[in-house]
Amino acid sequence: MTGAEYKSARKQRGTQQGVADALGVALSTVQRREAGEWDITPEAALAILAVKLPNKRGLRPPAPHSI
Repeated sequence: MTGAEYKSARKQRGTQQGVADALGVALSTVQRREAGEWDITPEAALAILAVKLPNKRGLRPPAPHSI
């Protein structure tokens, strides 16, 4: 994953600070990965892709039906 791809994935998931918090890393880590200053390990690439995408419509997911 390139820095540009990392940045695109992050933008889909929120702010740099929000993603850093979700990943448990420093803000500067996200910034440096996006800028291409740090290599993005396969683990870091998987981690950012695992961050939940925000619900853009502000709607809650439907409640499960009970039987």
